[in-house]
Amino acid sequence: MRGAHSGMCIDPTTGLVTAMVLQLRLLEIYQQCQATGTLPSGRYTLVVIDIDIDTRGDSQLDADLLTACVADIVIGTFREGETIARAGSRILVLAANTPATQQRAEVLSDRLWLTPATRRAHATVLLDTLPAQPELLESYLHDLVG
Repeated sequence: MRGAHSGMCIDPTTGLVTAMVLQLRLLEIYQQCQATGTLPSGRYTLVVIDIDIDTRGDSQLDADLLTACVADIVIGTFREGETIARAGSRILVLAANTPATQQRAEVLSDRLWLTPATRRAHATVLLDTLPAQPELLESYLHDLVG
């Protein structure tokens, strides 16, 4: 990330990496999987946390605080080297495609709904399969950030 301004790499509200950094990490994964003859979707999954932020009813400060609280719970749940990024009103976690990731996604969903500071985010947590081809990656991420 030499030459990039920190604002391009780190989201100032949450301290998470940006979608640009996630895209670079995904490109590395696709190159690694191509070299080893494996599919990225077999090794990795993307945990998508969709946050309902109503900037019409809330001030921007309230929306940022809610996003930061959600990010804090995500970081506390996924802390084993996963890449965690903020992309608009979503938080994306690039994690190993394992049963443990599925379990942590379920725990995360429960924590977000049970924690008073994040309950009003109406967060939805789901696991998404990565595209089979690296050529589809840019449009895939564009759709997620969309």
